[in-house]
Amino acid sequence: MPRHFPDLSEQARPITESQARLKLTELYFRSVGAASTRELGKLFGWRKVKLTKAVQLAEQAGLVHSGLTDTTSGEDLIALTELR
Repeated sequence: MPRHFPDLSEQARPITESQARLKLTELYFRSVGAASTRELGKLFGWRKVKLTKAVQLAEQAGLVHSGLTDTTSGEDLIALTELR
């Protein structure tokens, strides 16, 4: 990647890992509306601790809410706050 985008690393330096995960989580839920943590983790390949932290940050920012249940599968869901 450095050969094609030599300034990319420098441009990304001010962004923390948590901020990046939060933004990815936000964009994902804006795209799908609601999903399980399993689906989110499967997409990004994040370990449970980092996945939980990203969802917590998104909840604190008012972007998503958890504690919902899929009536068909019984699986816990996280949804975009705007859909509630």
